[in-house]
Amino acid sequence: MDVPGFEARLRGLEARVAALEAPGPERAARTIDERVIGVDTSDLEVEGGLSINEFCAKFGFSRASFYNLRRLGRAPRLIKVGKRSIVSNAQARLFRERMEQEVAAREAAAQEVGDAQR
Repeated sequence: MDVPGFEARLRGLEARVAALEAPGPERAARTIDERVIGVDTSDLEVEGGLSINEFCAKFGFSRASFYNLRRLGRAPRLIKVGKRSIVSNAQARLFRERMEQEVAAREAAAQEVGDAQR
């Protein structure tokens, strides 16, 4: 029994699985996007902002992932205070909002691809 469009759908699914299994900073960034959604930033009233370690703990990823995001240009801007690097409260909120927008756009694109294959 031959199902119309089955081969194309199968190739699309195989490509998505390969992308999810791909090593490197792009995979780490996707994982971080998934973790950032739903993080409550209403308690980000710590005076002076968050250290990188505090920021990573709040958003649930490692310091190495933070620097991978920074290398990709997706990490929040840092403020240098002496030798310390601080993520301001506003930058943390903007980061969360930007990640939510990116995930929503990616899901919409995946939905369009799925609809086009049907």
